[in-house]
Amino acid sequence: AYYKDVMGLTQVVQQPSSAGSFGTYRNSDFGTIKGIEASFELRRSQNISLEGSYTLSHATGTGSTALSQQTIAHQGLEPPRVAMPLDHDQRHKFTAIFDIRAGRDEGPRVGNWRPFQNAGVNLTFRAGSGFPYTPTIVDDLVSLSGSGQKTTGPINSRYGPWTSRLDLKATKGFMWGRTQLELQLWVVNVLNTENVEFVYSSTGLPNSTGWLETEEGQDWLDLHANTNDSSRLTAEEKYRLRENDPTNYGVPRQIRAGIKFMF
Repeated sequence: AYYKDVMGLTQVVQQPSSAGSFGTYRNSDFGTIKGIEASFELRRSQNISLEGSYTLSHATGTGSTALSQQTIAHQGLEPPRVAMPLDHDQRHKFTAIFDIRAGRDEGPRVGNWRPFQNAGVNLTFRAGSGFPYTPTIVDDLVSLSGSGQKTTGPINSRYGPWTSRLDLKATKGFMWGRTQLELQLWVVNVLNTENVEFVYSSTGLPNSTGWLETEEGQDWLDLHANTNDSSRLTAEEKYRLRENDPTNYGVPRQIRAGIKFMF
């Protein structure tokens, strides 16, 4: 278990002066991190090793970055005194690593040949709960009127979805004269899990702001119902494409291969 209070963090504040107040940085912020971590390690036994860990954590404070209170400072308002979840407040985190590896003259024998000597497979699984966000009114991606949109709930009072990923790395070593070669195969996100890394604060979804379902959005669709161009896409299809931003998701399955030389 751990508990840590961090004082004197940098934050923007309003500095009064005879010529007029201005924003500046001061070591005036604080944050609190508390939680518990459990881990397990099985040292290599009969070519197998295993590691696992779980972390339960709470990170709260009055500012996630040095600019969190910038608007408050510029408006001359009283800075917040109540601690809220910070942007990096990830409550649950799991990690598991399984590794099986055979050294020289190890592994099953086929005649006089050991096909799995100097070879190994590593599986790494990671899972974690979502990060917090502040709910806001419906965001309009077309006119960018969503900039500085009003909130509909406390700061960082909602959380995004869980994510998980399984990675695999397989290696096989060979001797080539005095040089050792190692063939590598790395598969990122083996299960091709669709991980959501960003959600729209108006809906909590990665592919919809909810704006097209509003009265204003329906009026916009009616206004552009007959718009045509070389893409042959309707206004709604274009907006849906813009909403479903691929950067809102984690990496899809990727397969990488390589050769490592050691001499």
